[in-house]
Amino acid sequence: MEAALWAFYHTNSFEEGALKAVNLGNDADTVGAIYGMLAEAFYGIDNIPNEWKEKCYFNDLVQTISDELFRQSQIRTNVSIVYKKVLKVYDELAKFYSGTIKRRVLPCPKQYKSMEEFNEDIQQRHLIHENVLKSLGEDQEMITNDEKQLIFNRSKTILKQFLILIEDDKHSLIIKWSRNINPFSQKK
Repeated sequence: MEAALWAFYHTNSFEEGALKAVNLGNDADTVGAIYGMLAEAFYGIDNIPNEWKEKCYFNDLVQTISDELFRQSQIRTNVSIVYKKVLKVYDELAKFYSGTIKRRVLPCPKQYKSMEEFNEDIQQRHLIHENVLKSLGEDQEMITNDEKQLIFNRSKTILKQFLILIEDDKHSLIIKWSRNINPFSQKK
């Protein structure tokens, strides 16, 4: 905490302070995380370097949560429809990803043995996403066209982020499987 505060006090920009914080050594990831929260609250999200923001996963989810926190700080009302719907999409995809795909990529009794098994689960994930989006379109709650478009756009980017994670998992499986069939390995 002290290191993050020191970096914040002795710098004049988000980027300069973040670099100073993580270059102090020791527990750099924790110091960087604390500094990032403090500096984002002070400088605002617009002052985070774009190249850093582009490397973050689930930006639209974070933006949705941020929008809702800001909205609730201004007027205490019911949770916005955009927040509810975008989080519903994320929750459904995250539940399936972590409970099925990620769990079976890691070593376990039900670990994927073939690309066919992996692809079957990917097809199931596509069905889940389609059903969630379909339910958004059929929802009878009061929703403007702008809100509906925002929900669909943010949901699509969340899906793309999960697809990137799935591609990484697929790559890991291919590497693992290629090592298991290496003709030069000497099993005794």
